[in-house]
Amino acid sequence: MRTTNRSPDCRFPDPSGRIAGAMSNLRKTITTSATALVATAIVVAAMLWLSGCFRRGRIEPGRLPPPRPAAAAATVPVQRVSRPQMAEVVGSIEAEQRTTISPRIMAHIVDIRVRSGDRVKKGDLLVELDDRDLSARLGQARQSLRASEATRDLAKIELDRLQQLAERKVASESEVDQWRARHAAAAADVLRAQQAVSEAEVLLSHARIVSPIDGIVIDRHAEPGDQAETGRALLTLYDPSRMRMEAAVREAYIGRLKIGQPITVFVDALGQHRTGTVDQIVPAADPASRSFIVKVRLADSTGLYPGMFARMRIPLGEEPRLEIPTAAVRQVGQLALVDVLADGRAHRRAVRLGRIDGDRVEVLAGLQEGEAVVVDNSGPR
Repeated sequence: MRTTNRSPDCRFPDPSGRIAGAMSNLRKTITTSATALVATAIVVAAMLWLSGCFRRGRIEPGRLPPPRPAAAAATVPVQRVSRPQMAEVVGSIEAEQRTTISPRIMAHIVDIRVRSGDRVKKGDLLVELDDRDLSARLGQARQSLRASEATRDLAKIELDRLQQLAERKVASESEVDQWRARHAAAAADVLRAQQAVSEAEVLLSHARIVSPIDGIVIDRHAEPGDQAETGRALLTLYDPSRMRMEAAVREAYIGRLKIGQPITVFVDALGQHRTGTVDQIVPAADPASRSFIVKVRLADSTGLYPGMFARMRIPLGEEPRLEIPTAAVRQVGQLALVDVLADGRAHRRAVRLGRIDGDRVEVLAGLQEGEAVVVDNSGPR
């Protein structure tokens, strides 16, 4: 009988396979973590490269680059100039002529011929009212007129006959006077009947409401079938050819304005300046705001609509300020930089800028009058 010597098995029994599964999960976790670390390192390196950390000559935050020779650079001096000082006042565009259409009689609305936005001409029919009662009243007035005219004519015939008889001493003067009075009364009745006809015709004409101006319909306040009442608005129109700006001007500025004064108005929606003249200054301040209503008539009303936002500039006199060309300014983020020429070298300097006027800009801080700034740098702006 042979005996076989077996080396002992060092593995622990793992009947359920839990240890093998755990080892597999550990290997996956290590692989995933390594991949994430590599990806993070790549992203950080890319961000550092984009920010310029690997570039030579990088400018540290808070430090300006060293002076460099101003080779063939054009320079201009920092100048102190006088510019008009302006106060900006906001307001709105309004129509000079705005008309509310209201009925003069009470009647049912039969038809409204226009809607908001429609253009109308002076005399165009806008609204029709029920005119049946008015037509009947006019007919009665005309019948009364005809009856009065007939009575007057008969009285005239009788008066003429009696006057002829009186000349032959056949009729008495008292009879003539009596018929003369009757004829005068009949003539007065005719005048009253004519007046009644005229009034009935006017009332009937009010059943057809026409446009009093050339304009555009802003609002329609009623519909067919509604009861039209005197004083109740049916339509609102405005004349688009005559527009103006209205603004509340502070009392500190009102002394700078006068009737007929030229004013520049900027309409934000159009991005355009419009010229105008001061047309009205309401001579009473609002007690709450201490401001005056000023109305500026605009020379060009093209593209303007009531309610548009607008700004006007009121001249307050001249003010001195430092200016440089806008071409001398480099914008780096929120910083405005200029190259100042001194000792034959360009020194970069941060400045604080103000208002822009065409190709020149106001300097609030950072430069002195007479310093030379470079406007023809070869580097990118």
